[in-house]
Amino acid sequence: IICFLILLSSAMASATALPTPTAIQLRFQDAEIGALVQWNIGIFGEETNNYACSHGVIPAANFAPGDAAIPDVNAWARTARDMGAEHAVLTTQAGCGFLLWPTNATLATTGETYPYTTRAATHYRGDIDLVGSFVDACRKVGVRPGIYYQIANNVYCNVSSCVIGENSPCGNQAQYENLVIAQIKELWSNYGQLAELWFDGGVDSGSKPTPGSLSYRVASLMAKLQPNAVGFQAPGNVNGIRWAGSEQGTTSDDTWSTSVGGAVDFGPGSPKGKIWAPVECDVTLQANGEWYWQKGVPLRTLAELAAIHDGCVGHNGNLLLAVHPTLNGKIDPMHDKRGREFAAWREACYGEDSRINGTNATQEVRVNTSIVIALGTAGGGSGPTVNRLVVEEMQGEG
Repeated sequence: IICFLILLSSAMASATALPTPTAIQLRFQDAEIGALVQWNIGIFGEETNNYACSHGVIPAANFAPGDAAIPDVNAWARTARDMGAEHAVLTTQAGCGFLLWPTNATLATTGETYPYTTRAATHYRGDIDLVGSFVDACRKVGVRPGIYYQIANNVYCNVSSCVIGENSPCGNQAQYENLVIAQIKELWSNYGQLAELWFDGGVDSGSKPTPGSLSYRVASLMAKLQPNAVGFQAPGNVNGIRWAGSEQGTTSDDTWSTSVGGAVDFGPGSPKGKIWAPVECDVTLQANGEWYWQKGVPLRTLAELAAIHDGCVGHNGNLLLAVHPTLNGKIDPMHDKRGREFAAWREACYGEDSRINGTNATQEVRVNTSIVIALGTAGGGSGPTVNRLVVEEMQGEG
């Protein structure tokens, strides 16, 4: 497989300044592949038909990863690395409200420490900080860690779409919002600089949060504590990135890095957009689309993953591929194998050795210039045979 890479420069004389990415956004776009590690208490609701807390709170005592004293977070990080991910995002609060770290944030209603965490999981008998272990594991293998914390939904607090319901143990709306700020402040202060922050479902308003609103407070805190992280659906467009619009892992043929609403938008974006907010395409490795690991579920084939890759990265997106630890916190060998196969395919197809004559055949084309490539054919010819043409715009210039 041979590919030829052309870099297109957008530099041109224009009376109107083009939107440009921050250095953090550009680094994210250059990475192309990330991983989402989906593991939280929701996986333990499967046996009671309460998968992912869809029917109510799962007791903390259910958080018992089988024969594993502590989940193998080192394997999680290695799997992310071996599938080609440059960063990996962990579901520290995935909608159920359960935290993978022993928070010190307190409930306004009682003054007690927020109870629904690993600290309450009797299996551990102590303060187990899976977030800290995961972050350390990622850095050991050269993967930049990221954090998923869902503000919009918290089943324990009876919160849906950022609105708190009646009889919540977390108090009223203002008290819940203060709790959120306290918890994300811990996450963003205690684990060093992170690569990506995931706000699944957003926060509470549009791209320009109102002063005093939760989204305004979150955006201000992110800018202060995590200026080097991109924010998926981030309020205030702090190094914002946006959702592709589905969980199929692909994006539209015409996908722009700019949009009208910024990170809170989704879909292909717009060439008329004034806000730089590149696209991320999330997808499961499991063929049934389930994010938590399920026993015996087939995986997406290598051919399917290749098509997903080209339909995302090839369309100006960043692919976020799921890692599915099992009930006991380990990695299914078949999952690990498929991830490695995907990385090997990508290297063979798009790595340096795939390029013409085994050398870097990158050429840069600027405005009003052109190049001529001498190609061969399947039946022969003087030039090399090419089956993929990679055209990349130098997006740092807008």
